[in-house]
Amino acid sequence: MTRARWLCPYSPTGCFSPRKHGTPASARRRSSVRFLRRSEYRSERRSLRERLEEASRYRLTPGGRALLLAIIGAEICGSVSIDAPIFRLFLGLLFLYVVSFFCGFLFKPRVSVAGGLPERVRVGEPFAARCQVTNLSSFLPCFDLSLGFLRKPSCFDEVSSGTIGFLPPKATASVSLTCRCRTRGLHWIPGLRPYTVFPFNTHLIASEAGPKRSILAVPGFFPLRSVVLPAGSRHQPGGIAFSLNLGDSPEYVGSREYQPGEPNPRFDFRSWARLARPVVREFQEEYYCRLALVLDTWTGPCRHRGCAEDLESAVSLSAAAAEFLTRGEYIVELLAAGPHLYQFRSGRGTSHFDNILDILACVEAVSFCPFELILPPLTQEAERISACLCFFLDWDFAREQFIRQVEAAGIPARVVVLRSVPPTCQVPSGISLVSPEAVRAGEVSSL
Repeated sequence: MTRARWLCPYSPTGCFSPRKHGTPASARRRSSVRFLRRSEYRSERRSLRERLEEASRYRLTPGGRALLLAIIGAEICGSVSIDAPIFRLFLGLLFLYVVSFFCGFLFKPRVSVAGGLPERVRVGEPFAARCQVTNLSSFLPCFDLSLGFLRKPSCFDEVSSGTIGFLPPKATASVSLTCRCRTRGLHWIPGLRPYTVFPFNTHLIASEAGPKRSILAVPGFFPLRSVVLPAGSRHQPGGIAFSLNLGDSPEYVGSREYQPGEPNPRFDFRSWARLARPVVREFQEEYYCRLALVLDTWTGPCRHRGCAEDLESAVSLSAAAAEFLTRGEYIVELLAAGPHLYQFRSGRGTSHFDNILDILACVEAVSFCPFELILPPLTQEAERISACLCFFLDWDFAREQFIRQVEAAGIPARVVVLRSVPPTCQVPSGISLVSPEAVRAGEVSSL
């Protein structure tokens, strides 16, 4: 059975519970109604400059901005005399601008949009957002109808937008958009907004946008062909529940006397008749290989220029290793701290790999040493963990002490260091040093 825990280092119980350790209910009720000070009220109001920038960016197309500049220039040059030919040019451009504005509002899209973004995407890979657009108007058609994300975050790119040249009244059409997320994590994307640039592609007339939606960008990775680990099989209590490709066939080890509360199907009636007292069969679960995957998110006190890229490479390589292990008969346990302690145990097979990706998508860099949080849950399960695969961002005294404590608990460890600059201490011979650039280029195929 899959088990997931999110542990918080700042709470006494270790469990992150905003309702329990957050603001009291009475304080929340008191803080729900609050009067703004004059300075806060002024900060809430948008300035005229911000409003003009927003109108220029989201209300005018590049052609509309060029037309508006041409109107202003012609008005300045023709203000000397109304008999000048440039003043006639000013009137013609102004008439074109006004006609485009009112025609756009007359044919403003009155549509409904069904569908949208997927819940989970991969970083850096284009994905499609498929929608069904229905014209709600009974008389007016839609011309040059497009769908887009206005005021979208900087990490979200719209590669190509869907456009419908003509949509009759009460008609439905399908539109597909291609988008891409550049950073991992949970992002809130504004709803799809239908708009039109009819008739002269100068004004962007948009309808009301849909509600915001969350999209989870999981780390991208290149699959691995092999992972070498000093692993062996150990007995796992309840290990059959974590098995996917193996059937439920525990091994029969013998018979013993009945204990109150044991299930009835375990009765051994032949032995019961022979010994004249209740006897049950005793079974033993099979032995499985349980691996601990430790992700280091400590960027250290001395941050170098490429520490963020090193962390992303470590997350990507951790995802690749988890994908390779879940394809085999392994039980994978993920341990990561950033900023809270994430502990997740997956079963065998790829059905739980999406849960691992969800955790890796939300891991962030930390400025404190996280090994004091990772070590206790790791050593508590030392008798059942076959091996430990660690992805470190550096090699120093703190990480060396962590590996020594893990090996002292009886867990064989395999360490992979990803760092774009030379490590703080000299890396021993048994530790692999991998280039983050090679991970991002897909040149690492085995560990």
